[in-house]
Amino acid sequence: MYKQLVDSNDRAVEEGLARQVLDPESRYYGGTIDPFTGVAWVNHTTGTPTEMCYWGAALVNPDSKYYHDEQLLGRLELAAEFVLRGQHADGTISPGWTNFHSPPDTAFVIVGYAQLYQLLSRQDWAPLAPVLGRMRLFLERTIPAMLTGGGHTPNHRWVISAALAYLHELFGLPEAVLRAEQWLAEGMDITPDGEWTERSNGIYSAVSDIMLIHTARLLNRPQLLEPVRLNLRMMVYLVHPSGEVVTDYSGRQDLGHVHDLSPYYLPYAILARLDNDPVFAGMAEWAGRSLSNPGFCSVNALVRMLLEPELQQRQRRRLSSLSGTRQS
Repeated sequence: MYKQLVDSNDRAVEEGLARQVLDPESRYYGGTIDPFTGVAWVNHTTGTPTEMCYWGAALVNPDSKYYHDEQLLGRLELAAEFVLRGQHADGTISPGWTNFHSPPDTAFVIVGYAQLYQLLSRQDWAPLAPVLGRMRLFLERTIPAMLTGGGHTPNHRWVISAALAYLHELFGLPEAVLRAEQWLAEGMDITPDGEWTERSNGIYSAVSDIMLIHTARLLNRPQLLEPVRLNLRMMVYLVHPSGEVVTDYSGRQDLGHVHDLSPYYLPYAILARLDNDPVFAGMAEWAGRSLSNPGFCSVNALVRMLLEPELQQRQRRRLSSLSGTRQS
């Protein structure tokens, strides 16, 4: 799995570099063009922060062919400048087509950006300093909006909570913890069977899972993992043999559309390691087969693996175990 992610990440780097705007006269200078709309955005899905996660993960990974590539570093600096220019004066971002000046969409970017910032800041490589400075400034500017802003769907509460937890870790903000606790006090919107309110097996159930995993770890709230376990156990029964997840009754935009298990890779892999759960480990392996690249900014699997090398080791141990079983 790890090698698969490194290889797919290198391919994503190449694709993103080809779409970066290099005309200094363009308003999108430094941004990467979204292939679906032809515009460069600051969001966590098709936006420049997602490309930055690919580029950053490659730059600091000795297993990547882009390790310490100075040209790629220069492109990353341009992208970080673009993201800063795309940030509104109130600290928020707009995805580009909806939810303008949106705290939850900003929170998605924070969760991904903060993890990339942590990964880059661990490196003993002085040329990264300009990028780190711009990224830290972006994150710092989001604080007022995260302390006061609201959301508009159930999963946004947990995304904002995770973003607040990361801001607390980076800047030592007790008020961020207090604000996260206000969201968490609303209680988990999940049934005893593990069904999140939005019933969005293709998209938002996995979002709630990973965001609560981050929040539980960063705020030392292990009880937040219980609803995640419920949902992951339920999802074992909501996947077709082909790997397609059930979306027939979703309350969100994945209704009736084809989605695979890939968004669940990190929740299953992290909980499999934490709980030593063989079912979760098997589901993580299944989900991993669907990963065509490491994922959006907020859920980049390679960035998480580089931050938590134990996730790589578990994959290797599992492969060794399976190999031994076949031989016997």
